[in-house]
Amino acid sequence: MKDAIHAWEIEGFLDQLPDSVEILSLDCFDTLIWRNVHRPNDVFHELFPDGRGMEVRVRAEQKARRALQLEPEREEIFIEDIYRNLSRAGEDRHSGLIAAELDAEARHCFAFRPVVDLITEAKKRGLKVIIVSDIYWPEAQLRDLIARTAGQELLDRIDRIYCSCDYGCGKYKGLFGHVLEDLGVSPDAIAHLGDNQAADVEAPRELGIHAVHFLQFQEHQATRLRLEAIASTLMERDARRTMPVFQPHRAQIALHHSDDPVEDFGYGVLGPIMRGFTHWLAAEADAFEAETGKKPKLLFLLRDGYLLAKAFERAYPHRAGQIGMAEVSRFTALASSFTDERAIRNYLLTGKMKFSGASMLGTREMACNQLLFTAQETRKIAREEDGPTFLQTLLEPENIERIRTRSAQFREGLLAHLRLHGVEDGDAVMLVDLGSVGTIQNVLTSVLESEMNLRVAGRYFLLREESFTGLDKKGLIDFRHYETDGLFAIFQYIALMEEFCTIPQGSVLYYGKDGQPRRDNAEGDPAQNAMRAKAQAACFAFVGQEDRGWHAAPASWGDESARRMATASLARLLFLPTQDEIAMIQSFVHDVNMGSTDKIRLMDCEAAARNMRRHGAFHTMAVRERIYQPGELRGYGMAETLSLLLTRRFGLDLKATDFQTGGLRLPVLLTAGGSHTQMDITAYPTSEGYYRALVPIGAGRFTAIVMIGQLCDWFQIEEASFRMVGSYMSVQTHRAALPAAPICDGMEQSAPGLYHCTQASAFLMFTPPSVAEDEPHMLHLVFRPVLLRDTAAAEARQQPLRQVA
Repeated sequence: MKDAIHAWEIEGFLDQLPDSVEILSLDCFDTLIWRNVHRPNDVFHELFPDGRGMEVRVRAEQKARRALQLEPEREEIFIEDIYRNLSRAGEDRHSGLIAAELDAEARHCFAFRPVVDLITEAKKRGLKVIIVSDIYWPEAQLRDLIARTAGQELLDRIDRIYCSCDYGCGKYKGLFGHVLEDLGVSPDAIAHLGDNQAADVEAPRELGIHAVHFLQFQEHQATRLRLEAIASTLMERDARRTMPVFQPHRAQIALHHSDDPVEDFGYGVLGPIMRGFTHWLAAEADAFEAETGKKPKLLFLLRDGYLLAKAFERAYPHRAGQIGMAEVSRFTALASSFTDERAIRNYLLTGKMKFSGASMLGTREMACNQLLFTAQETRKIAREEDGPTFLQTLLEPENIERIRTRSAQFREGLLAHLRLHGVEDGDAVMLVDLGSVGTIQNVLTSVLESEMNLRVAGRYFLLREESFTGLDKKGLIDFRHYETDGLFAIFQYIALMEEFCTIPQGSVLYYGKDGQPRRDNAEGDPAQNAMRAKAQAACFAFVGQEDRGWHAAPASWGDESARRMATASLARLLFLPTQDEIAMIQSFVHDVNMGSTDKIRLMDCEAAARNMRRHGAFHTMAVRERIYQPGELRGYGMAETLSLLLTRRFGLDLKATDFQTGGLRLPVLLTAGGSHTQMDITAYPTSEGYYRALVPIGAGRFTAIVMIGQLCDWFQIEEASFRMVGSYMSVQTHRAALPAAPICDGMEQSAPGLYHCTQASAFLMFTPPSVAEDEPHMLHLVFRPVLLRDTAAAEARQQPLRQVA
């Protein structure tokens, strides 16, 4: 016999038993009976509507157990003892509270299918089956729970049930002795399986009973579920206050075993996310059909809609006839929508596009491309450096007519494309996409209504509308359940999810008259495509096995637990990725789309490390241009990624000064025109032992002399640059940096960037840059003290420091 088995090994458990075994003994909770929540006391959160349910319930149990010291004749409590310590109300009131708790347990509990099958097989082989449980419910109440969650038929297969409260002692304190005495058998006639090492393994083995440890989860699975519970607690308003943390995927996760991290990711992460979405979408499709009287065409928008479509098809194969996969992108939808000047103006004025300045040439070219100008026309129009002039040129009558005519031609191809995918005039159509603001639905609804008389709705995984469109839109994750900050937190890094939802084919450039899409040739990196395909296949396997671990679905499984499962799984992935996940995606590139061929690395850990050293945690987190910042920061530990999650989720008004602690006093001399000023600058720690000093030099007026020899014997320079005060404080730390080359005195350079101060008077002198008189600058010096000069310098860290802003 094995000492321990996992869930996927239960099927062969009976074959391992010695011939002497006549009785199969099982633990109850987390072996036969599981809960649709992360931890057992999550059930208590819904017992009282004021949010105190779990805390008062747990404290009452603790008090009841302490009271056993006054009753040496018993070592176990009954549930009645708990409620006597929870409330001073009478027994009638206690009975109602106990019934409410049992109802809550019955709502969340389910029988684990492999153990149910194990019981069935044991009975076929002529074995008796018993339950041995450490529980404050007497046998009658536990039987009732098993019947309500697993069915009377299963309960009838169980020969005996032993509850610790009925015998006054737990499994570790002698319950198995009572079992042996009652059954009148020798220890080697019993084989026991349970999840608690002490109670279910050590205790029975001391008596000679065959005992095997049931390992519910592999370590990485348990860690992932725990982090998902953390994410759920932060994302959901009432999680662990008046509602439990739902985890309906626990049973399926326990049954899955793979040594391939990509396959494990697809099954254990993408699977629950997509199962939550497909469950919700099926209900929305039914509601839309009831409203319109027509069976809706579910039009999944490629490329990001691919995983959603295939997952839905796997979950609901009988709905395959409703599914269509149309290659409609933001680019093609917008290109088809320019029916008049108003539509063109809406495109130019909606969003955050900026057109002024030479640096905005690429943005102007992208806008021209979207408005269907030729390359030659774009070169001419985009040369306009002034933003207003550029916009006025676009809106000249001849250009408006040019855009409108070309858009009509483009629209003709798009409508033909929809007809290829089974959309007919007068249909009810539900656009389905990963989503964001629902741009495609925003710009195409009026077109589809007027051209094909369609009834249009939009259903998205994530929806964060930025205006009141009045359109029929919903998201699994939207404003009905989450505040703006919560939606933005997920949207900020949704590009990671996009990479696993997409299909490896080029972007649509236009449609032929027959509706066939004409794509570019950018089909992506073969290795990335292969990894994605493997993860998607595993995801489909999960979605198609909803009842793999359930003997019967828990009563609490439904729209709410499905949504919370998906949100928690996604939020955990986006903000608290595992090292295996980071290793898997660190080479991924992201396709920007929007009619361009731009691709960006999903992660740049080297750039993130550089930013951490040079600017510290606050500035690194504040820069929002990163594609997948949590993955870049994960290597710095939970503190950084959890801080990022909290900041994004709740829109926390944190300042750079909130992160400044443990500074070093750095003497600085500022000179200009024969005068000088001496001051102490506080250098604050950033990362990896580096410190950042910000020295004000005005508009190129002051020469800065940093008396670093007074502080360090050995030091290392990471960066020295001049930066505009305004742009730095607005956290655009990667822009407007001018190199600052120091003149060194009293020191030797032992290696690139590494200096040895040969005397205490050693200094670094920085001459000011040539800048405009109205542009105040500062010296940005990042250094690492390899060896402080003496004890006095070390003590300087503890002295009050005078900070110069």
